Amino acid sequence: MIATLSKTIHFIIPSFTNETVNRLELKTIPGEKPTGKYNRKFKTKVVGVTFDNLDGSSRQAAISRVKPENRLQLAWNPSDPHDSNAILVFGKGTMSHLEGDTCIGHLKADLAADVVDWINSDDIVGIYAEVSKILGGTEESPIYGCLIELTIY
Repeated sequence: MIATLSKTIHFIIPSFTNETVNRLELKTIPGEKPTGKYNRKFKTKVVGVTFDNLDGSSRQAAISRVKPENRLQLAWNPSDPHDSNAILVFGKGTMSHLEGDTCIGHLKADLAADVVDWINSDDIVGIYAEVSKILGGTEESPIYGCLIELTIY
């Protein structure tokens, strides 16, 4: 079983009230770039990229700030009311510090369920995630997307 690190993120209303909107109990998933053998490596699209984050920040803006080969941080949100396997993808952050306005989206549901199974197994040490390609952002296709590469080790 991977040792996840629980992290609470408070999203603040972007106004004069400084009132907490929502609280997420996230479990960050370890994932240093492996230098040796790995179990599996594959690419997948991040989903939910057109929605805003709970703090009102734009996922589209967050995607526009990441570049190919940037390291990403995965975080499991077991308290998500829609999917207890939800895995968020952050463009900036570490195991102990996540920046909410850098969330670019999440993994699709079936893959997220697999990731939760993997991190709860004894066979996996970590999951490294990095940007493979930024999609869109052109006049013909103005909406940004993000293809990422996951390395399971």
